Amino acid sequence: MRIILALSLLVGGALAVLAQPFQPSDSPDVTVTVEGTAQPVVLTDPYSFYQPSGSPYWAQENPWNLVEGAFNGPDGPFGTFPPPYSESVTVNPSTFPGGTVVEFSFSSTFSGAYSYSGIVWGSSFGGFWPSPNGVTPTPTQVDSINTLIGTFDLSLTSNPDNYAVLWETFFTNEPNNGLPALGPHSCEPNGVATDRCVGLELMIYLHFGPGGAAFQLATHPNHYIYTSPDGNFSAYIIDVGWGFTDNNGTQFHPGIIVLPMVVANGGDFLSATIDLKALLQNIRDHGFGYLKGSDYLDGWSMGIETNQNSGTFTINNLSYTLN
Repeated sequence: MRIILALSLLVGGALAVLAQPFQPSDSPDVTVTVEGTAQPVVLTDPYSFYQPSGSPYWAQENPWNLVEGAFNGPDGPFGTFPPPYSESVTVNPSTFPGGTVVEFSFSSTFSGAYSYSGIVWGSSFGGFWPSPNGVTPTPTQVDSINTLIGTFDLSLTSNPDNYAVLWETFFTNEPNNGLPALGPHSCEPNGVATDRCVGLELMIYLHFGPGGAAFQLATHPNHYIYTSPDGNFSAYIIDVGWGFTDNNGTQFHPGIIVLPMVVANGGDFLSATIDLKALLQNIRDHGFGYLKGSDYLDGWSMGIETNQNSGTFTINNLSYTLN
């Protein structure tokens, strides 16, 4: 039985939502709606979120690699579920999406990425997590993008050696048709949408823990150097060499890492305005054949991949322009 609990408080006029939606294997169990709250909102439950009314930006507590029945399970790398951990996303309604803080505490042993919490603009994972209130940038094919600008200002508030900052998006061959899409799509021959619907995963790393950038370059030698048309942004474009093949021999869900030069040299890239259209066009033309001009963009995410111990990360400012 699906039970929904709703609580509305009229304080300001903006609509915020706290919930546990979009779990890959289940429908929402509890939904709490808070209208117009002016106080900080703290998200702690898996897949809980906050989103102002009419806004395409939403915060998500996303322990994707920790929750049984999502992307992992009892036989996964963390063994017994749930493993001991704590994580929260704190949003400030008066400045949102700016002023969002992610805080975590995990095992002291590095086991890969535990979670990816932060701010989503539009859809995440190519529609796997759609915008909860339905407000989203219009899904746009790469060839049809006139302007796509991303601006961010970030702070590695505490213990930055324990996490990586990831700014990423996924592309699909139809609008918002990532796993689990609603209804059949041409990307899935038997009418059940799966990862086949998700194309390129584009990962821009703005910060790595010790040795992380050097590891990526050493283990993925298939890469080239990109420089933006204005000369203000240079990065390695790295083929990470993963992907899946369906029963017809068609590859899907490949990955590319964009590693800014400053990060490759051991620094951090925490405040910038980036011409993402120019970057995407370059990858379309030179990036190993993974991105097509007909592929759709329907959102972008900014957050941290938590690795071990504890830490805190702050998104001071985040915005996009797409037309």
